Order: sequence, then structure tokens, then C-alpha cells
Amino acid sequence: MRSTGSKVSVFEVSCWQPHRLCISVFPYLMRPGRLSLLLVGLAVLGCEEEPPVPWHNHAPLIPHVSGPSETWVGIPTSFDVTVYDPDGHSVAVFLAWGDGDTTQYPDFVASGAAVMFEHTWRRADTFAVTARCYDIYDPKEPLFSGWSNSLQVVVRSSGVR
Repeated sequence: MRSTGSKVSVFEVSCWQPHRLCISVFPYLMRPGRLSLLLVGLAVLGCEEEPPVPWHNHAPLIPHVSGPSETWVGIPTSFDVTVYDPDGHSVAVFLAWGDGDTTQYPDFVASGAAVMFEHTWRRADTFAVTARCYDIYDPKEPLFSGWSNSLQVVVRSSGVR
């Protein structure tokens, strides 16, 4: 085949809706006897025959709670909650401490962030700490995650160590 610098072929590669990729390919000789292809153009064209796929907001995934499994009455104890939203939206996070108290983080946090919470129990017992988050991408219909698995925390009286 002889290289003349003229366009030999144009082919299309279909990709996901609603776009079509067009790539122009030209043959050229890098050295005698060796034919190579040169990518010259790449264009994304609108696809008229298929409508765009509607986008849907998704609920955040169930958060993960981590922290100590043991503490003492009257001692502030820290816990981390890691959140993830599949659409990358910021989320609100709140915890239920198992003693009737709840705490909500004052700001929305980025998807993938770990947020630190602190709690002080007033009595000895075993408490189930759980977390939940929600996304307000659509303020009319916030989407809530499910509740996390509970982290069991044994709170000992201050005299027992």
C-alpha cells in the first residue's frame, strides 16, 4: 500500500447514550515497508435516534461506626462515622447513643468523609451506638440511608477499672 496522505477510512465507535464517537484514521509510512495508523481526529456527536437516559438520585449507603467497645461513666468518648453517597453528594450524619440521646453533626459532610463524634454516658450499662445519614440533593425528598450495624459499648461505673 502506498501512503499518499489522503484519508483512507472513517469509522464510528458507539458508546453509551446519548453520544457517538467518530474517529478519523489515516495510514502513513513510518519507515519503508511498515504501515502505521495515525489518529487525526476525535469528535463527540449528539445522538438523535435515542433519548437521554434519565438521572436518578440514590440514597447514601449505610454508614460505618467505629470506636471503643468500652468506656466509663462521665468520661467523654470519641467515635468515627464514615459516610458514602453513591452520587457523590454531601450528607448529614446523626448518631443514636442507645441511652435516649442523639447527636447530629452541624454541617453536611463530603461523601467518603469520616466524622468524629463525642459522647459522655451518665450511667453504667451496655449501649448500642448506631448512625444514619441522609442526602438532600432534592430538599423536597431527602433520601435516608439505613441504620448502621450497632456498635456495642460497655459503660462501666467510674469506680470499676
